[in-house]
Amino acid sequence: MNKENFFIQKLKDFTASYPKVIDLSLKRVLKLLKALGNPHLDLPPIIHVAGTNGKGSTIAFMANVLIENNKKVHIYTSPHLMSISERIILSNRKVTLKELIDALDFCVLKNNNNPITQFEMFTVISFYLMAKNFADIALIETGLGGRLDATNVIKNPLLTILTSISNDHKEFLGSTLDLIAKEKAGIMKKNILCISAPQVSIVEKTLRQVSIKNKNEIVFYNKGWNVKKCSDL
Repeated sequence: MNKENFFIQKLKDFTASYPKVIDLSLKRVLKLLKALGNPHLDLPPIIHVAGTNGKGSTIAFMANVLIENNKKVHIYTSPHLMSISERIILSNRKVTLKELIDALDFCVLKNNNNPITQFEMFTVISFYLMAKNFADIALIETGLGGRLDATNVIKNPLLTILTSISNDHKEFLGSTLDLIAKEKAGIMKKNILCISAPQVSIVEKTLRQVSIKNKNEIVFYNKGWNVKKCSDL
């Protein structure tokens, strides 16, 4: 068994005894992070990305721009294409399988047999490893939803981004677009700018309502920002 399969099997074995039903909550993640010394509070400035479609490509665009400008970047995203190590980028490099295995062993020890899902554990591992490595900025993608997604332990991001929102995991996020949008909008924080892709009218209305309640600015494509070719500038 190679190291990648070894890590994946260890992660599966660790969570095998826990309930399979997804119970969206931040309590389990926060409890383990506290046991680890709250590494999520020691990360560089964070851009937090939620939405239905385009999260991964948005992060890829931003990462390439930042790296081309000599910035060190952390990335947490999912799923992966070829290797699970693609999900965590530490200072412009893929996490090594040894780092993943060692971090999993340490986090399992600190978790002290408390129930936790695979995604929650992987999220904790990513924050734990990021806090141990220098970067100028961290790009973090939500897994499912936003408000109760494991990544939403982030308190004061530099910026939040909402990609296109459509029907997505209705069994967890709600049966209507406005309910789904409210869950995705849960990553928005008070006084923190949110940049949004173009949205259908009901989604835009919902996001504006959440923004007013949160007292944060939100700007939509073609209504507060847009993209032009360099030749048009």
